[in-house]
Amino acid sequence: NGSLPAPSSFAVSANGQAIAVSGVSFKRRVLYAPLRTRDLRVANQLYLQLGSPIPAGAVVGVQNPGGTLWSASVNFVATNDALRFSPALHVNQAGYVTGFAKKAMVGFYLGTLGELAIPTNAGFQIVNAAGGATVYSGVLNRRPDVGYTYQPTPYQSVYEADFSSFNTPGEYKVMVPGLGTSFPFHLDEGMAATYARTYALGLYHQRCGT
Repeated sequence: NGSLPAPSSFAVSANGQAIAVSGVSFKRRVLYAPLRTRDLRVANQLYLQLGSPIPAGAVVGVQNPGGTLWSASVNFVATNDALRFSPALHVNQAGYVTGFAKKAMVGFYLGTLGELAIPTNAGFQIVNAAGGATVYSGVLNRRPDVGYTYQPTPYQSVYEADFSSFNTPGEYKVMVPGLGTSFPFHLDEGMAATYARTYALGLYHQRCGT
């Protein structure tokens, strides 16, 4: 943590009003690593923990006034849209089959700050991918991982969104109020054909001596 930028290195605002930065986190992960041609690319990410919530719909700006991390003239801007994409929401992007189990997972690792605190009071919603209209609501159930013998135990702030009872075909997203939405996914009986085709292709490409 000693090498991390100080919270004072950042200036965060929401609709022009300053928001204090209470913590800074760092995470490094492999982003791209093809096998045939060596081209390893590593993503280095900074996360800012804020001292107060960002109002819904607010325009958020992040600057580095001292210019030590990036140019002081650069202002990263985003809108706190309720339907913005969130990497903390994990769905089956291949799709779900009506009449079968349908679950999504909610959780995210922030690097040196540990796991993201998931807002669970409002549960989760299934929304139309096109307009964002809510078509289903449910509760988030904590689903910590097990089997680890070291500390701190990972994957303890993970939650499950079970919408198995929702069977209306269409294209949807999972939405957690205050957190955002997942990638879109399809719910349709034809999704089973996608799984069958993928399995068949897997068998075909693993053939040997043919």
